[in-house]
Amino acid sequence: MRNTQNLLSDFPSDYERNWFTNNQTGFLRLILFADNRALMVEALNESSNERLKEFSAKESEGLWEGKDVHPLIVELLKYIASQNDDFQFEDDPTKVYWEKCISEGQLRRSDGLPDKPIRSFELLKRWFGEYSKSRLAKEFGQWIDSSEDSESGYIKDLMQSEVDETETIVKSIKEGKDFASAILSHKQETQNALGKYGDWLKTQILEKDRTDTGYSIESQIESTSSWSIAKKLILLNELGVLDHIRGKSEYGMSDNQLAKILSKLINGGVSTIASNISAINHSRRQNPYNTSKNVEDVKDFLLENVIKPFK
Repeated sequence: MRNTQNLLSDFPSDYERNWFTNNQTGFLRLILFADNRALMVEALNESSNERLKEFSAKESEGLWEGKDVHPLIVELLKYIASQNDDFQFEDDPTKVYWEKCISEGQLRRSDGLPDKPIRSFELLKRWFGEYSKSRLAKEFGQWIDSSEDSESGYIKDLMQSEVDETETIVKSIKEGKDFASAILSHKQETQNALGKYGDWLKTQILEKDRTDTGYSIESQIESTSSWSIAKKLILLNELGVLDHIRGKSEYGMSDNQLAKILSKLINGGVSTIASNISAINHSRRQNPYNTSKNVEDVKDFLLENVIKPFK
């Protein structure tokens, strides 16, 4: 029998399951996902495929409801574990989660990635790794002059954006605001996972700051080269630089055109800069001014350089 004790022992009754068919083989796959644990099994021959069909039929007949659910799933797992040649067995949470999202069509159109698994801290970390790689490839893949510093700054911006979104969700949960049923039924689990995720992101941002050129933790001197794109744009906006550059164009200048110019000055991605500029102009939710830390840091910097800060 395969080593499935970690899945079989105390397997929670509150789990998600999904049946789907492998388009290449036509055989059934079953995914189970609970807390930080996940399992996917796939039939490899006609015999095992018929066995999975039997269990699938029990579900469709309503025999998976209530107290019958847990004994049935344990019975199925034990059977699968004993049939070494009949099933393909996968218990890596990331692979299983991706398969689940793909089977349900829950993919981000722009990134080709699953939606964030907000109930699991470990999966959130892995999700961010895939998400950041995807964004970097799109933003810098065709840049001849992209540098390690600019990519590092871009990743920090992504991390800060994730921190802001995470804090918004956690705050809303605490305030009892409406959420999708998946969150409502797992409030504490979601809150704990997002809390750990936010703390991890903040630690990663600090670590990047330590390694950035011109930054010294020991002396606590932070140069603007280690600032996020959002913070730099607040500074440039308050100094009137954005309006000044726009004024150089006789026929007006779009946010994207302005972003292309600024990307050469502050080592950031064009789409990130453009979305921040648009948020500033139209007071959208992702407005850099909505992050009090950004605003306070820019105010302090202006005061240090004898420039009257904004209100």
